[in-house]
Amino acid sequence: MTDPTIKTCIVKNCTNKSNEGLFLGDLCAPCYEFITQGISKHSQAYRNCLYLLEERIKVIATTISLQNKWTSNDVIRMLNEVFK
Repeated sequence: MTDPTIKTCIVKNCTNKSNEGLFLGDLCAPCYEFITQGISKHSQAYRNCLYLLEERIKVIATTISLQNKWTSNDVIRMLNEVFK
């Protein structure tokens, strides 16, 4: 039977339980440290941010790629032809 006093960290995908280590409110210590201080690479909160950072980098790379294409002489020439 599970103990109702044991809590799981509320960070998405974090499986740390209050009976396994230090908890600060509803957060395990690693997630709490990352959220409040930006440290603790062993927290699920950190790993969740890596995914978001990776997605942001993809968006930036795509934007740069499109900007490079739109500034090429061929595209500028084509647009000048279209909008004469």
